[in-house]
Amino acid sequence: MPPGDAEVRFRPRGPYDLGGLDIVVEVRSKWFASRAATRQERCDRLCAELAEAAGTTALGVYLFLPVSAWAQGE
Repeated sequence: MPPGDAEVRFRPRGPYDLGGLDIVVEVRSKWFASRAATRQERCDRLCAELAEAAGTTALGVYLFLPVSAWAQGE
């Protein structure tokens, strides 16, 4: 996977975090019409696959598709 394709960060639950979910995943990706047209299906599929891998259904997935641009150096 080339640099910039995926950025993964983990952080523990903080004192100001609310809710009862064990895992919350935020996916941010550039907006494309094809992605926007299938965003709910993509989100549902990712949620199901993560639930299976993590062994819990107490998780949520937020898919964010802004109109954006990206540049990266080495």
